[in-house]
Amino acid sequence: MMITSFEHFDGKKALEVLVWIAVKAGEVDQFRASKICYFADKWHLNEHGRPIIGDKYSAMKYGPVPSHIYNLIKKEKGFVDSDIYEDLKKSIQVSPGNDAPNTKKKKITALREPDLDYLSGSDVYFLEKAFNYCKDKGFAELSRLSHDKAWKNNEGKIMNYEDMVDDDNPHRQEIIEEVRDNAKFLAFSC
Repeated sequence: MMITSFEHFDGKKALEVLVWIAVKAGEVDQFRASKICYFADKWHLNEHGRPIIGDKYSAMKYGPVPSHIYNLIKKEKGFVDSDIYEDLKKSIQVSPGNDAPNTKKKKITALREPDLDYLSGSDVYFLEKAFNYCKDKGFAELSRLSHDKAWKNNEGKIMNYEDMVDDDNPHRQEIIEEVRDNAKFLAFSC
């Protein structure tokens, strides 16, 4: 059984993660924000048995792309749940980067501070860790680093969360079983 997404995805929490990243960076491009989300989700999953966002990751050419985060960045009404669309417009600003129309370089800035009530202490810890890991790496290096086992096993498809659990994790099987048992119930909010 593949676990590729979570039934009760929490769009508000995903928005707060994106706002947190944009505030931390001052300005962040879409590509880097996606990689920060991926590494934070993966590392949190390996440590705590659940991802932070629980987004559906597509194994694209330049690495994992979180589908819901991508839709938040696009800010198109039809791609974002109506209950958070108004908050989205007041939360982030998206502008073309210097290399427009390359969409990987759209720039995201926060229009407000993140609501930390949506993020646990461990969420913030792993977001910080992923932010620091990604902040000084270039496009090619981040792309290469995110082409890990999970990406390789699912290239061109939706990624399987089971593949994100490290092979050398002593709790690997336990984490996989827990994710399988709880994926349809988890909302990933605090």
